[in-house]
Formats: sequence, structure tokens, C-alpha cells
Amino acid sequence: MSNEFDRIRDKIIFTVPPNDFPRLMEELRSEWMKDYNVVSEDTKKNMIQTLKDITLDLSSYLVQWNLQRLGDNKSLTSDELENEINWNYQLFTCWAGQDKVETLKRERESIQKSNLMALTKASVNGDLNTYWGNDYASKLRWSMRRGGILATTNPQLVNTARKEAPEVWDPIKERLRKEHSGASPEELGAAMTVEVILKNAWEMRPIYEASGGQFGYISLQVNPKNSYDSEGMITEALKIYELLSQAMARTPNVVFKVPATAAGIPVAKELTSRGIGVNITVNFALAQQLAFAEAIEAGKAKVSFLTEMNGRLDDPIAEELESLGVADAKEVSTWAGVAVTRRAYSMLYTEKGYSKSALLVASLRGPWHIDRSLANGPVPLYITVFPDKALQYDEEPRTLKPVIHEDIPADVMSKLKKSKLFMQAYEPDGLKPEEFSSFGPADKTLKSFNTDYDDFLKYLMG
Repeated sequence: MSNEFDRIRDKIIFTVPPNDFPRLMEELRSEWMKDYNVVSEDTKKNMIQTLKDITLDLSSYLVQWNLQRLGDNKSLTSDELENEINWNYQLFTCWAGQDKVETLKRERESIQKSNLMALTKASVNGDLNTYWGNDYASKLRWSMRRGGILATTNPQLVNTARKEAPEVWDPIKERLRKEHSGASPEELGAAMTVEVILKNAWEMRPIYEASGGQFGYISLQVNPKNSYDSEGMITEALKIYELLSQAMARTPNVVFKVPATAAGIPVAKELTSRGIGVNITVNFALAQQLAFAEAIEAGKAKVSFLTEMNGRLDDPIAEELESLGVADAKEVSTWAGVAVTRRAYSMLYTEKGYSKSALLVASLRGPWHIDRSLANGPVPLYITVFPDKALQYDEEPRTLKPVIHEDIPADVMSKLKKSKLFMQAYEPDGLKPEEFSSFGPADKTLKSFNTDYDDFLKYLMG
């Protein structure tokens, strides 16, 4: 869809005063009906798609940011929104046919039944303090409609995004190669990363603006090849931040993914001292969380995250427990990352009183990683979800209740403690900073990021 129609859609949903909304929607429909038979086929397709998008947006969490903002006495009523949706259905039927309308209605119903949207609503209402976002470099609107308030990327996700939509990214690649003739692979990679991030940052920008900068952040990862080079990471992050600031002509709604290596600690200190947020990745152990939380706490950044890569910790612990003869090793291991998350939440926010960084649960393997992490404490807990895991979580009704302060079942803990990997991750002194990068799950993750980064650069140069 063209940028012109994107702007129309976002203006309607995010910036139109609620009391003007019915009139402006009627004017838009009337104008499009008048023009429909004289415009190009591409414009017709854009009209149909935009009408569909607006209808889904009106059926989603997105209305909470403007049209039905909590506590605003000028907000539209549900009946008023439903009336506009019905008018849209009538026009959509004329343009696309009844079958397409029925498909649209089914998609609308799936949004309204979403457990993830209920999770965000419960947090805004004060029953929980747990928010979620997209663990992917595309499909942001899908997650935003269901209450998603941030998105994360890394070399693997950027590489996947360009493979999924070559029609989008191949022309951008060719343009960048012309604009950056003679650039090194790493420079071209940074330029392409800026393009991906800009697309995502602009899409999330309305949430950032509506929340006063509390939500709507995109996480971008520095070159994984620099994971042991503090100065290299700082130089790259500041350069990209400047490029994004110039391109957006405002403070970019981004945070930098910094690896939880010893070299990452001074990077987190430097960036947050400048007011630039970070998201600590390749992060598995309580010792890592404590070291980086302390560094961030001294900074000036408004929002930073401490990612806990649950699934990437659970998987090798399952293998270790199986080798030790634990019969239900796979089931037991599903509690490993959860146990670290719960202990970290208690130590960081109750015992130490930190508030400038928030735990973020990632690398989900199943719905349990969400259900077992729900928090209602003093600092928000965030969860990023792959699109397929989001669908899985929404497959059946769920009861959302805070569990972050509950003890792990005793029989599970007794088995988990047989794992050396688990104890290294679970104990506050389980790892020293110089051991962060050689810790098994961290070493494996860094290597996989490097492999995907190399594949990404090969694509750019090929």
C-alpha cells in the first residue's frame, strides 16, 4: 500500500479528534465512492485495502490510543464505532463482494477474542503490569491491533524479513547499493538495518506519541561481530542513532540491543548516560541481569529492557537433564527460564528497588512462557512473541492472573538444580562478567547471530 494511503489510515485512527471522526469517515467514504470508477486499478486496490485496514483497526486495541482513550470524556462510544464499521461493511461489500466481507468479519472476531489484547487491557486497567510486543521485523500492524506495544529485531529477524518479502526489500537493496557505492559489507548492512528500523519505527510511532514515550519502541541490534568490542558497539550505535534522528527529524523511538557480554557493560553505561535506551540481549543469567541493571540505573534513558531468552536457556537445560536421566526433563526444563525471570523480578524491583530497566521475556517455546510470567508488580514486565506463538496463545480462552511472585513447584526446582547450566543462570553469583559470553546458551546464540549476519551481508553484496 502506498505511503499516501498509510497516512490516511493513521490519521483516521490516531490523530482525528473523536468528535470529528464520524463526519470525516463519512466524507472519506463519499469521496472514494465518487472517485472509485475513474481511478487506476492500483488506486482501487489501495482504497479497498485501506478501508479493510481501518475497519480492522476500529475493531482492535488501536482505538484505545485516541478514539476511545481511557478517561477521555470525548471518546467515541462503542455504538458509534460499530455504526462506522457497519457503514464500512456496506461499502466493502460493493467493492470486494460478500465473501470478502465475511472473511473480514472473521478476522475482526479473532482480534476481539485475542488473549493478548486482553492482556494489554488488563495491564492498562491496573489488574496486571505486563505488556507484550512483536518478536519479529514485520507484521507489526497485526500485533498492534492485539495490543502489541513494542517490537524487537536482530540479525536473524532482519534476515528473515527480507526473505519473506523480497518484493519489498530487493529494490531497497539495489537502491542502497547505488547510494553507497564502494561501501564495505558492514556499512551496507548498517544502511539496510536503518531502512528496516525506519519502517518499523514509523509504524509504531503513533503509539510512542500517544503514550508520551512510554511505549512504541523498536529494538535494533548492533553488529554481532562487535560483541566483544565496546568501542566498536558504541561507535556503531551512535552513528545509527544519528542517522535515524536525521531521517525522522525527531528523537527516534528506538533502543539498541546490546549483548550481555563483559564488553556490553560499558556500552550500556555510555548509551544510557546519553539518554539512549538499551535492550540487553544474549541474556540468560541472573548475574547478567544484575550487572546490566546496575549499569542502566545510573543512566538517563527513559526506557530500557533486560531480555531473558527463556527458550534458548530451556533447550540446553533439557538436554543436560536428559543426559542425567531425568525422565520428564523436557517438561521440567520449561520452568528454567521462568525460574530465573521470577527471581530476577524479585531481586531487581523489590530487593534493590531498580526502576530504569524492565525485564523482557523472549524466545518463547509455548504459551506457558507467557502464562508463567504475568506480573502486577511495581515495574512493567514485557514479553515479545513470535507471530506463530501469538496465534498459539490466542487459540483458546485463558485466565490471566499475576504469578510472578509465586514459587516454582518444589519437585520441579529439585530437578532443575541438578543442572549445572541452570544453577549458573539462577544464582546471583553463578557467572562472573568475564564468563558471560562463554556461558553455553550465550556462546551458541552469538554464533547463530553471526551466521545469520554473514548470510545477510552475502545477500546485500550478491
